[in-house]
Amino acid sequence: MSLGYIQKRSAEITDESVDATFRMKKLAIQTVDVGTHQLDKLDKQEQRLDELNTSLDRIDSGMTGAENEITEMEKCCGLCLCPWNRKKIKTFKQYKQENAGHIDNLKSSAPVSDIKKPKHKIGLFSYFRKHVEEPIKDEPISIKSTYINHITHDINEDIMEENLKIIDELTKTMHEQALAIGDSIDRQNDKIHDLQTRVSYDRGRVNHANERIVNLMISV
Repeated sequence: MSLGYIQKRSAEITDESVDATFRMKKLAIQTVDVGTHQLDKLDKQEQRLDELNTSLDRIDSGMTGAENEITEMEKCCGLCLCPWNRKKIKTFKQYKQENAGHIDNLKSSAPVSDIKKPKHKIGLFSYFRKHVEEPIKDEPISIKSTYINHITHDINEDIMEENLKIIDELTKTMHEQALAIGDSIDRQNDKIHDLQTRVSYDRGRVNHANERIVNLMISV
């Protein structure tokens, strides 16, 4: 093989390597974008769960007022000692303690992440939007400062070095995103189970109040 052929093949391989690093960088950016979009959706979903919890607070408050009104009506009608009125209404805390085994079974059937949770406390979407633009500076760099062996010291090697550096940073971001997604899913699973317990408790309160109203109407 002639020297010219070797130089030509070397240039072709270098160009292919440069193109490969561009493709890797593009794929990494797309993956981070997908993760950021997913974190945004998880943030909004968790907000809806919190809104549902607030709605249940209003329902509980309304039920307490209704139960007090029914009690006053029973007093007026002389029904204070009737059997259906002797049943003491359990508090939500008591109900949750009595049904703890069932709740634990529900939680154990849900997928739980066993990976380390991220340390950040701010909103997930906001955190990673900033993280992509301004990588965390206090994290130790585990990979050496150069990613390729510089032989010719030309511009192609500089391009590959820069692309691989960006890919490394994006890979760290993807790792943090995976941790945050697992953390968010675990936290939302807990909230869903708590909401299910509250709904079951409120259903029992409504049924008991209906029973009292029916007996009150019969006695009138």
